[in-house]
Amino acid sequence: MGIVKMPSYRDYWKKDLRYHLIADVMSLKRYEQIRQFLHFVDNTQQNDDRYFKVRPIFEVIRQNCLKIEEEHRYSVDEMMVPYKGTRAGNRRQYMAKKPKKWGFKIFVRAGVSGCVYDFIPYAGEDTFRNHYFTEYENSLGVGAKVVIALCQSIQHKPAVVYFDNFFSSLELIHLLRQEYGIFSLGTIRENRLRGCQEKLPSDKELIKKGRGSSKQIVHDSF
Repeated sequence: MGIVKMPSYRDYWKKDLRYHLIADVMSLKRYEQIRQFLHFVDNTQQNDDRYFKVRPIFEVIRQNCLKIEEEHRYSVDEMMVPYKGTRAGNRRQYMAKKPKKWGFKIFVRAGVSGCVYDFIPYAGEDTFRNHYFTEYENSLGVGAKVVIALCQSIQHKPAVVYFDNFFSSLELIHLLRQEYGIFSLGTIRENRLRGCQEKLPSDKELIKKGRGSSKQIVHDSF
């Protein structure tokens, strides 16, 4: 069903649309029974995990991702799992710049090949369940903690991680290199430059110099 998509799951059993690779496996009635009663956990248990009902299968998938032979260059970013329903409450997110704007937001570490090696489902204050940080790492903010959590599972180093300005800060880049042996590169917001902007030309000045102009500043105190 994930490969051969139809408007409704019942279409796979319709006479004029029947898809035998699915319809021959079981009857529509049997499929609907399984679909109705399928659970991954005991619903009578009490748990404050916002992904309690799907956490077991999340973790199985994640552990399989971690077993894949690693690359040495990765990107960290948000990924949307499309969902337009209303039963997910505030777990459903809206991201205007994504191709699929409504759905579940998942932070992902992927390789150059596009293969996913680790991920964290966004859950508000409960996003970092089962992840542990030092006091200093906690002080760096949510974006930095996402990168740190996803980089903690990198086994083969040295490695390089790329990320955008939501995650990036000078403190994070320094921490990854000193504490985790990971090099990183990312765009950065002006309010996180810690005074570097005073030594850099303004946007207007760079525009006047023409396309491709750049300025480099090196700091060796780290």
